[in-house]
Amino acid sequence: MLGFIGILYINTDHFFPINISGSSSFSAITITTTLTLFAFLGMESATIASKHTKNAGSTIKKATMAGTLITIVVYIMSSIAIMGIIPPDVLSQSNAPFADAAGLFWGDSAKYIVAAGAVIATLGALNGWILIQGQIPMAAAQDTLFPKIFGKTNTHGAPISGIILSSILASILMGLNYTKGLIEAFTFMMKLSTLSVLTPYLLSTISFLILERKKEGAISLSKKLLSYTTILFCVWVIIGCGIETISWGVVLLAIGVPFYIKIKKTT
Repeated sequence: MLGFIGILYINTDHFFPINISGSSSFSAITITTTLTLFAFLGMESATIASKHTKNAGSTIKKATMAGTLITIVVYIMSSIAIMGIIPPDVLSQSNAPFADAAGLFWGDSAKYIVAAGAVIATLGALNGWILIQGQIPMAAAQDTLFPKIFGKTNTHGAPISGIILSSILASILMGLNYTKGLIEAFTFMMKLSTLSVLTPYLLSTISFLILERKKEGAISLSKKLLSYTTILFCVWVIIGCGIETISWGVVLLAIGVPFYIKIKKTT
């Protein structure tokens, strides 16, 4: 709502110069794309509940596309509104831009109301991520690609072991970076989450090309273009995560290799 109201009070002077980061435009776009992609992670998670959804093939596809388009519109309008309302020098130092914007319209008390709304909204996102961090390891464990402990469920069918272990790991990673400050720690987790999702995207696309080449007949031009574009985009955004995040990602992937080898030997 604030974004729609803010559109009416935009100061176009706030948009120039566009890049105030002090780095090149390409570097700024790369970093921005990496952080923005975090907001769209988890779209594929809608398939987790497919067996409990009527006409899953059609319903999930429509809901995912509609939800993504609505989210894009809301994000763009909100970002334009915030950047148009708050001067760049103030916005760059703001820890809660939407709350600050609300304060300009309705006073300081509005800041706390908007901040409280943001906290409530995060609870919904938290529920979704908890569902994912339990269900995905459980599915991998059931396919003998993950330790069996992640496939254990409680009396209600919830993958309790996976939820607890994943939460502990996330808490440890957060704690190791908390000394940098809350914003820096959150940014690090955003980048690491983005990297952890982009890696299977990249590998899946490469696997798709390999499997298509093994089939009879040539790969269609549209599939090639889409696949290679996806690979380039994934590599670009992975680079945008930064060397520190990539290093952590490599370490975490390396930790899983011995478990995978052991599992494959015993199956």
